Amino acid sequence: QRRQVEAAMRALAVSAPRAGTDDFFYECVRNLATVYGARYAFIGLLQESRADVTTLAVWAGEGFAANFAYNLEGTPCKDILDQSKEFIPSRAAELYAEDEMLVQMGVEAYFGAPLIDANGTTIGLVSVMDTKPMELSDWTAPVLGMFATRIAVELEKRLANQQLRELNQNLERRVAERTAELEALNIELEAFSYSVSHDLRAPLRVVDGFSQVLLDEYAAELDATAQDYLHRIHNGSQRMGQLIEDLLGLSRVTRHPLNRRRVDLSALAHDTAAQLRESHPEHNIQLIVDEDLLTQGDPELLRIALSNLLHNAWKYTGRNSEPRVEVRRQQDGKTPVFVVRDNGVGFDMRYADKLFTAFQRLHSEQDFPGHGIGLATVARVIHRHGGRVWAQAEPGQGAEFFFTLP
Repeated sequence: QRRQVEAAMRALAVSAPRAGTDDFFYECVRNLATVYGARYAFIGLLQESRADVTTLAVWAGEGFAANFAYNLEGTPCKDILDQSKEFIPSRAAELYAEDEMLVQMGVEAYFGAPLIDANGTTIGLVSVMDTKPMELSDWTAPVLGMFATRIAVELEKRLANQQLRELNQNLERRVAERTAELEALNIELEAFSYSVSHDLRAPLRVVDGFSQVLLDEYAAELDATAQDYLHRIHNGSQRMGQLIEDLLGLSRVTRHPLNRRRVDLSALAHDTAAQLRESHPEHNIQLIVDEDLLTQGDPELLRIALSNLLHNAWKYTGRNSEPRVEVRRQQDGKTPVFVVRDNGVGFDMRYADKLFTAFQRLHSEQDFPGHGIGLATVARVIHRHGGRVWAQAEPGQGAEFFFTLP
């Protein structure tokens, strides 16, 4: 009998449960039945109701039996889980006459131990039963206790893995639902863009066109006040038209499919600067661009982002007698950081959170015309590439705009 106990303990010590299988539990009930010379042995998992148990492995007679579920009321298992009893050497069926299964099995002796997790919570039990009386010896309780501890560890791990799988499944479901919502929102955004581009621009062109006709053909018949009103209507409609174009541009940046390939930011910067010099020949800016600013990204979107940054730099250095704009690269660990730097009017960092939001401006339109869309467009482009964008500045000391492109 001692050799059997030693063999069972060795088997328990070296057993390595295989993922996704119940071999370990089955080996435990077989070893327990062998060690105690018992007819029955099983491992039970306590259900969420705390009133029912489902078996994970069952040994009956000469082999494994099918798993089953049962209610704890009136069974010796309830006393085991309540830790009011652990060993019933004889007359078990008589003492628990309400336990029909126990009576049918002809159980005479019952020995069990609760399975307790690391938090001290009872999660199940392991039981050994026989059709003849059992005697309590020096090793009877310690052996079952060691089996119970080892089984509880494995069961706790499996329950944790099951919860993790359920969480992953819920996460996948939530991601799928969120993706469907975003797709629906994108469809609505496309419908809105279509409406803006067709339904809103057409009547706006009518207002703009007829106000211009009135100014061109009937100005002589209108007094100065009426002409001023018409000028305001004309300017307001043109401004609104430009706002609509900017909004459509922002929408196109969001919906534009990413086509990643090698991009030379140095070349893009020189091309944009050449266009700016043509449109603002009076603004003689010193441009410094690092060579070989190579990265991966969508050329069209990166051209839009860099163009907006350089347009801002051109605009906000307009009052500087020696304007200078730089396009540089620096390192942040292993990640390259690109920066567009100017020596213009700068801004107060207390309001930096408004920079990359549409229609949020840090300077008055009278001083620096614009609609507050450029930096919002830059942010969308960089974020679509998985990068970051931020700024540093001081009033009167210029500004720096940083971005990464993973």
